[in-house]
Amino acid sequence: YKRQIIMLTLIGSTVGAVNIISSDITKLNNYTPRDEIRILSNSDFTQDNGVVKGSGTQSDPYIIEGWELPKIVISGTTAHFIIRNCYIEGDEDVVWAVFFDVVRNGKIKNCIIVNREDVGINIDASSDIIVEECVVKHCYWGIMLNYATNNEIRYNTIYDCNGGISFDHKETENNLLHHNEFISNLNVAASPGLSPGANNWDNGKKGNYWDTYYTGQDADGDGIGDTAYVIDSNNKDCLLYT
Repeated sequence: YKRQIIMLTLIGSTVGAVNIISSDITKLNNYTPRDEIRILSNSDFTQDNGVVKGSGTQSDPYIIEGWELPKIVISGTTAHFIIRNCYIEGDEDVVWAVFFDVVRNGKIKNCIIVNREDVGINIDASSDIIVEECVVKHCYWGIMLNYATNNEIRYNTIYDCNGGISFDHKETENNLLHHNEFISNLNVAASPGLSPGANNWDNGKKGNYWDTYYTGQDADGDGIGDTAYVIDSNNKDCLLYT
């Protein structure tokens, strides 16, 4: 089973990151430049803060779409929202390119996220967040979870970072991570703080791709590693794909 390496340009939401790896993932030319977005309550989901449509319900979420900007901060919200088709590149003053702090009911999809100084996506004390079909590249840490529970991270590509994904507290647990590809990261997964709680690293069918960090075999050629990839004592990917 050989992986095909091709160039990727994200177009709308039609192209997922998973199974498509590129040495140079390019951005579209039709993003609209703007200043950072900072939403600190449900009432801050406004047109001035990048919302293009929606009412904040589950069936009609707020949509933040089509922007090129240095940072998105969302804190203390419960309204349903989707961030999609954005190019987010942090500068030297940005700690987190995307920061969810005490947030529920959010999704970020089909975005390119770059933050050479620090973290790409930080999910802090938040739940019911979905990170889907994003490319996170050239970050110190690609994705970081802290006190985060019941979130789903799926179909993303995290590459060329100092670290792929980090769990920073034992109460970071019951998160579901599957169909993500960790490529050419110096460290792939770590828990620099207290030992994290147990998280789920597959959806019952497939786990994640760990690049050269996985040294096991796929003797039967079914695309699933024959042995688990062990992250720490509480976390392992039993259905990783090769």
